[in-house]
Amino acid sequence: MSTPKFPGNLTPTEDHIAKMVYQAMQAEFAARMQATAQLQTSLRELQGRFEALANRMAEVECSSYNGRLRPNISPPEKYNRASRQLVDQFIGQVKAAAKFKRFRDECQKILWVQLYLSGLALTWSHIIMTGDKDPVLNPQHFIWKAWLTDFQMTFGLCNLVQDALNHIAMLQQGSRSITDYCTMFFKLKGRLGASDANSKYIKDCFWKGLNAVAMEALVNMDFAMTEEARDILLYREGKLADMAARKKGQ
Repeated sequence: MSTPKFPGNLTPTEDHIAKMVYQAMQAEFAARMQATAQLQTSLRELQGRFEALANRMAEVECSSYNGRLRPNISPPEKYNRASRQLVDQFIGQVKAAAKFKRFRDECQKILWVQLYLSGLALTWSHIIMTGDKDPVLNPQHFIWKAWLTDFQMTFGLCNLVQDALNHIAMLQQGSRSITDYCTMFFKLKGRLGASDANSKYIKDCFWKGLNAVAMEALVNMDFAMTEEARDILLYREGKLADMAARKKGQ
């Protein structure tokens, strides 16, 4: 890259200094770009080594458990956050399968469980294993219980929120009382963040899930939050129940 032209009102000394500073900045920028590229290459190589090591370790299994034949335990299903698989279900499968395997240490156990991770979950585990600063395998980073806890905290909350949204979208009052419907709806809503809980989508889901009589009670009413609609329905629950019974008997 050519040296830019500096303002003409600079003295020869100032112009010389400006050019030297600019060239030094360009050299430092180029050096940092080269270092970044080398680090990315090292990380890719390290990831490949991790996967190869995990595959080799997974092949080393004990043929017996406590002197008896090892029971036939199915391996865990592959976990990917995008699949919305429940974290608790995955951890239960991992614990059941790991119970009847013999590992040299906790490092080997976590490398083994990585065989059943993919996508964001696998990337997350690689970051946990390599540490924040030095991309070198460190056995002190491998603590089985801590890894499980971090995994559950990181991905469990995502599953709870998505699961709540899915259930809210499908929830219908049907033959339930207004109290039961509101209790179930707001229990699910409590798992959401503030931005989701107060969204128009959630208000629409609350209204659409009501039966016809309760839905008619909210027609032409403009409520800012679902709590307001709930309070109106609960206040009129007795009358609405009688109206629903009469309508059903017609």
